[in-house]
Amino acid sequence: MFRNYLKLALRNLIRNRVQSIIQILSLTIGLTVFSLISLYVYDEITIDRNNPGFETVYRIEQPESTRSKDVLRLSMGLLFKEKLPEIQSMAMISPGSTLLLTYLEESGRASKQVTLQNFIHVDSGFQDIFPQEYLLGDQHTSLKDPYSIVLTESTSKKLFGYENPVGKILNNNLTITGVIKDPLNTHLKFEAIQSLERILQNKNINKDDLYSIYKIYKFDVIKCVTYIRIHQNSDTKELEQKMSDAWMEFSELNNISSNTEKEFFLNPLKKVHFSDIEPWSSYMTRVDKGVLAGIFGLGLNLLLLGIINYVNLTTARASRRRKEVAIKRIVGSTRSKLIFYFLTESVLTVFISFLFAATFMQLLFPWFNNLLQADINLYFLAMPRIWVLILLSVLAIGLISGIYPSIRMSKGPALIALSENDGKNNKELLIRRVLMMMQFTVAVILMIVILSMHLQVRYMKNNRLGFLEDKIVWINTEGIIPTESRSQIIPRMLNVPGIESACLTEKVPGAIKHNNSKLNWSGHTLNGYDIEWFWATHEFFNVYGVKLTHGQETLDFLDHIPAKTERTDTIDRAIFMINETCRKILELDDPVGTPITESHNFSGAFEDFHFQSLRYQVEPLVIVINNNLKNTRHLSLKIRGDNLQKTLRQAGKELEKMRLKNTINQGATSIPLKFEYLDDTFNRLYEQEERIHSASLYISVLSLIIACLGLFGLSTFMAQRRTKEIGIRKTMGSSTKQVFMLLATDFIKWVSISILIGLPVGHLVMNKWQEQFAYKADIGIWVYLVTTLIAFGIAFLTVTWQSIKTAITNPVDSLRYE
Repeated sequence: MFRNYLKLALRNLIRNRVQSIIQILSLTIGLTVFSLISLYVYDEITIDRNNPGFETVYRIEQPESTRSKDVLRLSMGLLFKEKLPEIQSMAMISPGSTLLLTYLEESGRASKQVTLQNFIHVDSGFQDIFPQEYLLGDQHTSLKDPYSIVLTESTSKKLFGYENPVGKILNNNLTITGVIKDPLNTHLKFEAIQSLERILQNKNINKDDLYSIYKIYKFDVIKCVTYIRIHQNSDTKELEQKMSDAWMEFSELNNISSNTEKEFFLNPLKKVHFSDIEPWSSYMTRVDKGVLAGIFGLGLNLLLLGIINYVNLTTARASRRRKEVAIKRIVGSTRSKLIFYFLTESVLTVFISFLFAATFMQLLFPWFNNLLQADINLYFLAMPRIWVLILLSVLAIGLISGIYPSIRMSKGPALIALSENDGKNNKELLIRRVLMMMQFTVAVILMIVILSMHLQVRYMKNNRLGFLEDKIVWINTEGIIPTESRSQIIPRMLNVPGIESACLTEKVPGAIKHNNSKLNWSGHTLNGYDIEWFWATHEFFNVYGVKLTHGQETLDFLDHIPAKTERTDTIDRAIFMINETCRKILELDDPVGTPITESHNFSGAFEDFHFQSLRYQVEPLVIVINNNLKNTRHLSLKIRGDNLQKTLRQAGKELEKMRLKNTINQGATSIPLKFEYLDDTFNRLYEQEERIHSASLYISVLSLIIACLGLFGLSTFMAQRRTKEIGIRKTMGSSTKQVFMLLATDFIKWVSISILIGLPVGHLVMNKWQEQFAYKADIGIWVYLVTTLIAFGIAFLTVTWQSIKTAITNPVDSLRYE
């Protein structure tokens, strides 16, 4: 029986080619996009779940800080590991900066190179918390030597192809001791691993010595992201309190000020990827739950539009299949068998659509990964449960698509079906029109969304930041110019034609990673406000064009103080400048001379400028002006004139000369010279918004295509049903224009209702989306006018062809058999 049903269903699809093509194409588009997005969502929600025992792994965070609360001082992790027996094992991870790996041949010639953006330093507990699959090398000994490095498989192939790299020597005296598989389905995305012992050794730190821990805290503040595995029955709330008590006791014992680091929070590993905080470093990935839900909703919406097309066109065709149903009923077929027959047809249609969708998915994988910066591949196909899920999904979509048409077409006594003509069924007609209206309503909402997103992203990228960022470039000199040579950088840069001014800073606006700091003024914490701060040389304000509002004269004496490169324990001669936001919060009319601590005062204030994404309000900022070059590693250049490339080439040559003088320092030759435009730095802050905008744009276009396919199919069917009516009207004197308007107006009316519903809903959706931004673009009325014109235009063009074709038909051809 099932075999016969399958044959009949296939014949019926072939017989009604136009409707079948529209149904299959609509479902194919919906299934392709929905499947890709579902795989993306599945990959995101299962991050770190393949980690053995992930239920007992937690990341230590500090809830008092609104951002970068995932960062912990190394001293804290070492203290907790020593004092708290509930901790079974611990992994501390510290990110490295950009690293150029160079393979040196026996002659000393550099033969192969690869630049790493994400490499990490880890301690001995890393393998226990995050087990890595070693392809080459021994996981127990590979990171014992501080100057060893373990490469991922892809990094190894970039450097050595399929050659075994273990034992080979790289620059910086690094020896390759292992190769591991690329990290998959984890929030840690790194290209190589080094031992944390190297950092400690370079700083002469003994991590087993409590006094050394104190030194780490007070002088060399090494920050890590710290994960722990706790014993199965440990109480996390109790452990959090023990951490607070242990740190407070240690702070009091060593006279460490700990006003803002009293509480700790254990974030389960399964929730780390969905954390509400920005990752401290680029090797950690994070996804916003709201964004993930929105993307999934867009994919589901597209699938539902395809299902609506199937239901609409199947029910529209039902009247033409009444005799088929009636004859089946007369020869003995029961209603349940008829329902099963129509459901078989529905599932077959969905299955054919899925085969096409699977083909398109294979072709679209690279493009999709690039669009959403995802890492979806076919490793999931090795999981039997995925295949079961796919088959169940095809069956479920087929049943959902076919259940209403099946029930509707199998309904009613056979004799009534035989005698029933093709007259209008107002109820069925209303349902089809409502479904069509829903399609266009969704399309209108999506059009408003993409236009508004475009305006918001453009507003954020083009809004003035408080300085002329398009004339500023910067480069990280760490690993290029040793600290002892940095005092020569600014004078040599100013000798380059085209460079107006130069400065050195600890951080660069637009690329600032937030501190775990609160503003502490005269011994009182400014509750509710995070404070950002960084070191800079006094030329900063000239380079960035930031105007001082108070304390201009306080900068002048720094011109006569020579730059220092040695590390000191105090910040004497430092000038503390605050932005206007900070001054207003502190309610200071004139901050000059206002004490911060017993030995330091505020020295002035400057106009607000944006140093982070326009998602956020301008926050309190302190710039510590000091000529101690140990704290400054980023070189910023203000360029005059239009020949930027020539100026940058000459600046690069000067830096290269300085680097060549220090080749004895291996660290000075490890980083490639690469200037970055400051406006590009800020544009990267909006990559997520641009990706969402692009995804919404494509899905909006596809939604319109599906809606138009449905509208075309319905207009074709309705025109065929009204062939005799049109013939009679034309015989009675109706003109072609009148007939055309009769056919087109019926559809345009329902599209108009869609627009009237979609415009206010789209407005509400965009207002909700814009709530996450502190600075919002103005969404003008033209957005809604353009949306209306596009919707009307597309709907009109869709029905025009079929309406004109029917209107110009000779009435003799329509009535010849009557």
